[in-house]
Amino acid sequence: MQVNTGDLTQDPSICGLTSVIENLISDYRGYKFTISSLPYIHTYPADFLKEHCPDAQSLEASFLVTALEDETFLGIHLSQNISTILSSYNRLDELLKHPEGLNAFLILTEEISHFHYYIHMTQIGRPISLFDLEVQAELDKIVVTSLVMKTMFGQTHMRELVLLLFNQSTVTGHLTDYQLASRIAERFWKSHLSDFGPLMLFDPRMRAHLNRICMATGEEKRQILQTNIRAA
Repeated sequence: MQVNTGDLTQDPSICGLTSVIENLISDYRGYKFTISSLPYIHTYPADFLKEHCPDAQSLEASFLVTALEDETFLGIHLSQNISTILSSYNRLDELLKHPEGLNAFLILTEEISHFHYYIHMTQIGRPISLFDLEVQAELDKIVVTSLVMKTMFGQTHMRELVLLLFNQSTVTGHLTDYQLASRIAERFWKSHLSDFGPLMLFDPRMRAHLNRICMATGEEKRQILQTNIRAA
């Protein structure tokens, strides 16, 4: 499928951010990605979104999957607003200091998480649902941003991130799986924050637990999410 798009692959800010996000997800999961999501990140035209993914027209970003006769089309759509914000800061620490910049970084992380989770599960022959994609992104956003915060500012700021994502955000679009995934992820993060504190990502038990969740699908994924790692 050939599509005329707003090509973001030459934008140095988005190239750099994509590399940071991919490296952190890959390192934390413990396996290397076979491809980069960067060539798939675009600002898609309105007529294309209207035809192939109408829900994405009202969203700041979206992971696009379209099954064709003999191939599957994948793409990451960033709205012009999000791509402009991401391109407006020359340094990652400056981007994260501004609410709009942090929000845009979280959005980009979510879509890159969707892309790589879909690719990986497809490659190993595991089933995947919208629920699985959304839950994994709710985990990856906290993991990536907390690790970046620790590097940039010396603290993970995980409590603040969890509050921002689950107490101060609103759900957009019509994806009911997202609301369910968000509620389950919220309970997961708040419960483990209470038990292990904001440095819990550096606990080997937490890393192993998160990687078990990553490899699970459907009801199994939900059950592991609802298991405290003290009992895992």
